[in-house]
Order: sequence, then structure tokens, then C-alpha cells
Amino acid sequence: MNACFLIGSNCLSCNYLTSTVISLLTAPNTQPKLPCCILSIVFHLADNGKSTLLVSLDYSAAFDTIDHSIFLDRLEHSFGFTGMALTWLQSYLTGRSQFVKLCNHRSTPTPVTTGVPQGSVLGLLLFTIYTSPIAAIASAHSVLQQQYADDTQLYIALSLNDSSTSTPNLESCLSDLYYWCCVNGLALNPDKTDCILFWHPAAS
Repeated sequence: MNACFLIGSNCLSCNYLTSTVISLLTAPNTQPKLPCCILSIVFHLADNGKSTLLVSLDYSAAFDTIDHSIFLDRLEHSFGFTGMALTWLQSYLTGRSQFVKLCNHRSTPTPVTTGVPQGSVLGLLLFTIYTSPIAAIASAHSVLQQQYADDTQLYIALSLNDSSTSTPNLESCLSDLYYWCCVNGLALNPDKTDCILFWHPAAS
């Protein structure tokens, strides 16, 4: 947990991850916080007479698809990791191989160039760092977002005055996010991606 806190603190000092994301990743027993954050926003918008349209995204084999070269480049150029810290994380991810064994037969070992060790304390934080550009994509389309590891929620406020512009913003955001995932080796799972409308009568 100390390593997770130190890495998270460094990322926060770069102003690249929001304090909300860092608190979710570095504080103990935080898994219930993300739904509470979203519900608080939904209730706040409802108090102002607005509905909320939320899209919950799901990734296929999320932690297995992190490209090591892209991740290390992002650590260095977006978060300012250098020297020992960067070398330590590089050694943590690289130098692994895998093979298939059946009875007395074994395939040729193949270098592992993607993924983070599952079940590790750092896994959640490393995936969040890898997907940090999602925040900028959402912001560029005036779409709100919340992230916790491989859980990503995009949402917009709907009212009588702006529903014709906010919905296309969400659609274009999803299109750009899909393209970003393709470039970065992630795969959105449409079968497990959900859309929820929190309706308020005043927004009709």
C-alpha cells in the first residue's frame, strides 16, 4: 500500500489524475465510494431539475491488455517518472515470459509484453494511470466522467434547453474513446456496457 500511495502522490503532483481518483486508489476500503459519488451527482442534478444519462463502460480482459511500452512512455512523459522510479516500474512489468505445458510437452517461451500482474496492490493504480487520457477525452466533449480502475462511467445532464446538444456530445465522446482504446490496445465490451437514464420530470 505504501508503494501505491507514493506512486499516486507523484501522479497527483503532476495534476494529471484528479484527487478523487487518487483518494479512491490510495485510501483503504474505498470500493463503495464510486457509486456514492455518482449518486451524489445524480441527486444534485435532480435538485436542479435535470435528468442524468449515464454510460457504464466495460473492458474485455482489461488488466491483460496494458501495453508495456505505451505505459512506460506515459509514465515518463505524462507523469514525470525518471531514474530509479521509472527503472523500478519497468523491472516490475518486463522480463516475464509464458509458455503452455501439456504432459511432457512445453511450448517455446514467449515474452509477455502486455498486462500487469493480477491480484497485485499496484494493479488498480497502474491501470488507472494507463487510462488517464480518458479524462481529457471526456472533458473535450463536455462530458463528465468517473473512473475506478477498469470501471469508467460517462454521464451528462439533460434538460429541456440543452438535450439536443448534450446527447450528440456524449455520442462523439464515445466515438473518440473507442478510437483511443483501439490505438492503446484496449477493447470495449459492448455486451457488458450499460446505459442508464435517471429521469427527472422537470427535464421532460
